[in-house]
Amino acid sequence: MREEVYRFLKRVGRVVDITWGESFSVTWGSVTLPASMSEDLDLMLRHAERLLTYFPANPETVAVAKTIGLSRGVNPDLFAAFSSDLIVAHSILKEGQDSERYLRVLRHIAEQHSPPLAVLLTSFGYMMTRRVGVIDSTTSAIVSRLKDILEYGLPMTRKLEAIADVLAKLIPDSPSESPRRPGDEGGDELHKALALAELSPETLEEAIDRAGGYSAGPDDEIRFEKGPISSAMKMRLLSRVQEVRPKGRSGGERFYEHWVIGDDPQRLLIRETLLVFGTVLPPIASLKLGGTESEPARGGGEALIVMDVSSSMKGMPAYYCRLAAAAILTVSADMGMDVSICFFNGTNLLKRYGRSYDEALDDISSVVFEGNTRLGDALEVCLNGEYTSVHVITDADIDEQPERERILHLLSTIKSRAELTVYALLRRGQNSWLNGDYVERVYMGEEFTERPFTRHQKLYQ
Repeated sequence: MREEVYRFLKRVGRVVDITWGESFSVTWGSVTLPASMSEDLDLMLRHAERLLTYFPANPETVAVAKTIGLSRGVNPDLFAAFSSDLIVAHSILKEGQDSERYLRVLRHIAEQHSPPLAVLLTSFGYMMTRRVGVIDSTTSAIVSRLKDILEYGLPMTRKLEAIADVLAKLIPDSPSESPRRPGDEGGDELHKALALAELSPETLEEAIDRAGGYSAGPDDEIRFEKGPISSAMKMRLLSRVQEVRPKGRSGGERFYEHWVIGDDPQRLLIRETLLVFGTVLPPIASLKLGGTESEPARGGGEALIVMDVSSSMKGMPAYYCRLAAAAILTVSADMGMDVSICFFNGTNLLKRYGRSYDEALDDISSVVFEGNTRLGDALEVCLNGEYTSVHVITDADIDEQPERERILHLLSTIKSRAELTVYALLRRGQNSWLNGDYVERVYMGEEFTERPFTRHQKLYQ
């Protein structure tokens, strides 16, 4: 056994404490082996080795798995632990070595999970090894689906999302404790954010929505959920805005974006890419720094961004709202303007940032979309200030005609005092009751990020 432990440590490549106990557990720094499985401890070590080196292999990957679980309404820790055991089991069983003994190991590991997952993991082992087991038709269909997902030629994040979609129907935010598996503790926060930035905007939006567990009600509030997920959202916003930003206006910021074929080879950040993704595969998963140009800001005045963060904006409208706000913030920063943002749902919060643009972008990236839509009250508050430009971003989900008329009157008043733009975020086929030359209709799915720049082109003259 000593030789097995030595080979394990050599393959893992770092010091890991090996202890004996009643059940199997793995963290980044320790492995507990069950004495009851003494005949198969070598395969227990093989499973542990794969967890530490194959999947999840680093805390950043665990953060991605937990975020995907959270976005699907599945217990994040449980999902990360189960998906890790599932993916490792698949990799070992594909090799076809010691399959019979490994099935015993897998049954022990499966017993640590809640009943639906325990049955799935055991049945998965039977299906992979073509052993006879008692599997009902429903379980068989689910296991077959999981096997297909793992064998697709897809990026791991896509596979995790597909697995989470399958499990969401079986274990919605289960309170069950998860077995002890490598977690997301100890990872580099920047690398976590970079890994999370690979997730779709929809997944990030859902994760931010569910992070606080708040239900919209009569006592609405404006909340911000800050952490690696919102940092990833910030990176996505910056990357997209910089793609369409007029050249020569990069403002000196430094942010990560994708290296693509045709870029200067010197911009390929091999070390950072290896740390985040474990491999360098341009242009799929390789990094470069952007935003190295700078130009002195001109102008002045103050821009006000009015963000609708109500429940009706959840999903892609929320992401479009963040994009529009980030683009407007960038325009304002280029002009050296002060910035204020009024976040509103059933209540409103007016925050004055001055020229603290990074702080403003942090809030744009982390605000939670929930609650009612009281646009009129927000506009009333905005009338109390003196602004050079006002930018309202909303889906205008308001049915009452008197309230619509009140809002149109307030917008007319604001337009007489400042440059006004209303971005009406609409779903396909939806009409907007907002009208006027200051209204920009934005339909979900269409490209629009450059419009805040082109509409306010005169700011660059």
